[in-house]
Amino acid sequence: MKSNKYIFFIQVILFFTLISISCKTDTDSKSSPVIEISPHFSDNSFIFEDVFQSVDIIPLETNSECLIGGITKLVEANDSYYILDGVNNIVAKFDREGKFITKIGALGNGPGEYLKIEDIIVDKDSQTIKLYDIRGRKIIIYDFDGSYIREFRLHLFLKSIANAENGYFWGFIGNTTNSREIQSKKTGELKFIKFDEKGKIVDKIFGREHSEIHLPFFEHMSPQKDGSISFVEPLQNQIFKLKNNEISSHYKIKFNSCSVPKEIRNILNQNRTPLTTKQKNTFSEANRNYILGFIQFYENNNWIILQYSVKYRFQFAFYHKPTGKLFESSGLPWSTTTANLFFTPSYIDDKFIYSNTSSFYLYERYKEEQDDNKIEEKRINSWNILLKDIKINDNPIIFKYKLQKGI
Repeated sequence: MKSNKYIFFIQVILFFTLISISCKTDTDSKSSPVIEISPHFSDNSFIFEDVFQSVDIIPLETNSECLIGGITKLVEANDSYYILDGVNNIVAKFDREGKFITKIGALGNGPGEYLKIEDIIVDKDSQTIKLYDIRGRKIIIYDFDGSYIREFRLHLFLKSIANAENGYFWGFIGNTTNSREIQSKKTGELKFIKFDEKGKIVDKIFGREHSEIHLPFFEHMSPQKDGSISFVEPLQNQIFKLKNNEISSHYKIKFNSCSVPKEIRNILNQNRTPLTTKQKNTFSEANRNYILGFIQFYENNNWIILQYSVKYRFQFAFYHKPTGKLFESSGLPWSTTTANLFFTPSYIDDKFIYSNTSSFYLYERYKEEQDDNKIEEKRINSWNILLKDIKINDNPIIFKYKLQKGI
C-alpha cells in the first residue's frame, strides 16, 4: 500500500508538470531503432543471470560525522564512492568497503562553500569533483580528497550538468526558471547550454516545438563515452540524443497496450487552472492503465535500463543494444545470495549499475516477508545474509550489479 501511494504521488507531480511545460525538440523517429515493451504484472520474464553476472553488497559506515538521509547520486571512481545526499545537502566520500573517508566542501557563502547542491560530476580524467550549487549559481571544483581548487559563477539555473569536449560543460535546463534573455520564442525552448570553465555560455541548444512532447518531472540525462548525451521525456516515449550540438531521436519506445492514446494526451495537454473534472478523471484513468513516462533511465555501451510505473507498480526494462534482446520485470528476480528486489538505479558505468536502499526499508520488507507463509527457504537465507551486519537506522546500502557484456 505504501508503494502504491508513493507511485501515485510521483504521477500526480508529473501530471502537473505535463500540463504546464511544453518541450520543443527535433525528433525524426522514423529511422530510430524501436524497443517494444509489454509490461508484465506477475512473473518475471528473465532470471538474474540473464542481465547480471554478480552483485556485491556494500553497507555504508554509520557514524556521527556522516549520516546519509538519502542517496540522490552515486559515482564510483578510484575505488571510492562519492555520494550526493540531497536530503542532508552533502557530498560524502566512502572507500570501496563502505568506510567513511571525508565530506566534500561545506555549507556556506564563502569560497569552496555551497548553499544547495543540485548535481555533481566526478571527473576521472582530471581527478576532480565538480559540484553545482543551484542557489549560489556556481560550480565549485575540488580534488578527489576534497581540497578546494577554484569556482566560477553561472547566470542561470540548471537541472543537471555533464562534461563536454575540450573542457566545456553541458547544462541541462530541465524544469527550471531562467531569465528571458536565454529563451527564444522564434527558435523554440532552450534545452541545453554549453559553457566554459569561467561560466561563459558558448552555445545554446534549442528544439523545434512539438505539441505532444513535454518535459518530465524526473528529468534525467545519461552522458556517453563518445561525448554525446542521451535523455528521456514522457508521453512521446522516445530516448533522445544530443550530439554535435543537435538533438535527434535515439530510440523509439513502444508500450503497446500501455501507450497513452492520442485522445487522452490531448486532454492532459490542455493548460487549465484549476483542473477540470474531465482532466482529473482522465489523469486517474491514464495513471491506472497507461505509462505516462520514465522514472529512471540509464545507458552505457551495451545496455539501456528504463524504469516506469503502470497500474501503480514499478516496472523495469533491460535492453541489450548489441543483440536487441529485451528483458522485462516488475522487480528483479531473486538470486540465492541476496535480495534483488531493491533495485533503484543510482549510477551506471561500463561494467556496473549501482543501486541503493535504506536499511529501514530493508527491515520493513523483511517484516512483510516473515508474515508470508509461502516464503521460500532460499529467500530466508538471502535475508539472513543481507541483514547480518546491518541495523535498522544505519546508513543506506549500495548494491553493485555487474552487467552481462555478451548474451
